[in-house]
Amino acid sequence: MKGKHETPQLFWPGKSMHGSVVLNFMNRPESEFSLYAAAFWRGGRLLAQSLADKGGYRDLDACPIVFLYRHALELYMKAIVRRGKSVLSIAGEKLIIPPKALERHELPPLVEPIRKIFTHLGWVSKTQPEGRRVFREFAALVGNINRLDSGSYTFRYPVNKKDKALVSHHFGFNVLEFAEQVEKGIRFLDGAATGLEEEWDQRASEAYAKQEAAKPRKPR
Repeated sequence: MKGKHETPQLFWPGKSMHGSVVLNFMNRPESEFSLYAAAFWRGGRLLAQSLADKGGYRDLDACPIVFLYRHALELYMKAIVRRGKSVLSIAGEKLIIPPKALERHELPPLVEPIRKIFTHLGWVSKTQPEGRRVFREFAALVGNINRLDSGSYTFRYPVNKKDKALVSHHFGFNVLEFAEQVEKGIRFLDGAATGLEEEWDQRASEAYAKQEAAKPRKPR
């Protein structure tokens, strides 16, 4: 942890408590993916609501909204894959994750690992038609986003690395309808992430209790 004088002055504690924040509070950043996802989700929702309430707005106001929603979706997906890997490991199963899928911004490589996790938990089984339907809609949403913004750059920059436009001339869409559709996918993932954490807590506790019970007792 860097001390105050090793940190750029811009990020020093402020004179007022209002506006002050603390990050990495529990010193377990690997478990905070869903918390970060929720923060970006709130940011996107607030901007979308602000735009909806205005009589007029700038076209480029859409860009941070799309980015925040997309990034929230990405973080939730990565949170589920990371925690799901641990849940399956307790059950003696290995989750196959495509190389660098958790490091890059592409969303489709995370879909199949999530399907595997949800199938293991019985959330998208043949006896859960509603779960299967919602998952299909989620997978279709991911495919839709990926076709235009596979690397999470389209709404952050006007051009790509070759100085070519990232969207076509006069590209138009309704950002509020976009937000409404992505909201459904994010709510689905948010609920899944919460359920997965509960599943992890229960299974980890049971595994620990079983391990402790199996230890030979010392004679009194």
